[in-house]
Amino acid sequence: MRRAYALQATALLTFLFLASGATSLEVPSWDLRAARQIRSWDWPGVAQVMKLVSLAGNLPYGPTLAFGAAALALLLLRRRREAAFLGLSGGGGYLLSGLLKWWIGRPRPPGDVSKVFVSFDGGSFPSGHVMHFTTFYGFLAVLVALHLRGWKRGLLLSILLALILAVGFSRIYLGAHWPSDVLGAYSLGVAWLLLVSQWYRKAGEG
Repeated sequence: MRRAYALQATALLTFLFLASGATSLEVPSWDLRAARQIRSWDWPGVAQVMKLVSLAGNLPYGPTLAFGAAALALLLLRRRREAAFLGLSGGGGYLLSGLLKWWIGRPRPPGDVSKVFVSFDGGSFPSGHVMHFTTFYGFLAVLVALHLRGWKRGLLLSILLALILAVGFSRIYLGAHWPSDVLGAYSLGVAWLLLVSQWYRKAGEG
């Protein structure tokens, strides 16, 4: 439990540090270098993969379909508490990211920085896609880790972790976010995920 609290505190401090930088009009040099490096990837098929990963986080269909399918599966397994906390984790993450985007108001990366594949609206910090993947698929990973064993556990955890990591790279590659937007979303997402996971375990003990 102490490790969870320490990780949660570290994640929150990291988010606050990145958020303070996101309020500045000047983009940090490391943000520019990292963005250009990731967006320079020209391996065959990489653009299509990045678009496909991001598509799963596009509102309203991606998250709605993902939650509907997961919640239905959990309800069929008579896991109502798990379905409720999955909604709390994913829905709370979405609301947090939306509120902070509006409050911080960081502009999206300009098109002249690198190749941008599509146009994006709304604030840039933190990344809503990354928050969604971290809090929604992250809580699914928590459930898998707690309730499954054997090869199924390892396989599902690997898939979920790959999705969570891939979406961060996809948002930078597609020109939707700065690397600090993505890192900030991961940090806040982990902090929220840990909090919801603690509530979930306490609810099970009651």
